[in-house]
Amino acid sequence: MVKGYLITLPDHDIVTHYLSTYAKQTFSVAEEHDFRIIPLENMKANSNDFRSYVTNNKVDFVVFNGHGNGTSVTGQLDKPIITAGINHELLTMRVGNLMQSTDW
Repeated sequence: MVKGYLITLPDHDIVTHYLSTYAKQTFSVAEEHDFRIIPLENMKANSNDFRSYVTNNKVDFVVFNGHGNGTSVTGQLDKPIITAGINHELLTMRVGNLMQSTDW
């Protein structure tokens, strides 16, 4: 059974360049374990594309590369992809009972 592996790959500064370059090294292992890779590269590492892919595809594993803070994860050009209290339900709907906190 094929599983979905969604990964954000922003590349707009030296840190995100290295993160994305190293993260791509996981692709061969993911494929060996029957994961279909859904890479959100460069300008696709944004909130709208993330929402679209996570709601319209079978996604079993999500990896974020980028910057962030205590309430958000950012993608390309440091634009938020996930923000607590705004669109974090995109994550909670995927992890179900694993996410027990309602402190958002």
